[in-house]
Formats: sequence, structure tokens, C-alpha cells
Amino acid sequence: MSDVKRSKTKNNYSSSEEDDTECLYCSHLYSESTGGWVQCPVCRLWAHCLCAGVEDEDEETEFMCEKCAN
Repeated sequence: MSDVKRSKTKNNYSSSEEDDTECLYCSHLYSESTGGWVQCPVCRLWAHCLCAGVEDEDEETEFMCEKCAN
């Protein structure tokens, strides 16, 4: 699973495309969030680090969403 390292993170920057991004777990929008985000490298969907169970300060944390992991 070493090839599933975090591919991208979102932290406190904004564009119109990112403002429309929904968390794949809770469906809240990026524009309404203050915490970090992580992207699944397989399906390319985004999730709050908190919802995904990932430490948002840890750039080396591996993440794959539940759908892609199964």
C-alpha cells in the first residue's frame, strides 16, 4: 500500500473549483471548512482529514477511501 500515499492536500486556499468540492464522507463543502483535506489517489475524490481519520499535518500519511480500498 506504499503507492497510496497522499497525493494532494488542501489547506486554507481557495478557488471557485475548490469551493464546490464536497467531502466524500460528510458532504460538507470545502468553502465551509477550516481543516485540512486529503484526496484519494484512485477515485480522486476529496475528504476532510478528520472524516478520513488522517492527521492533516502528516504529509506522509497513506490514505485511500473506503470504496476504493474494498
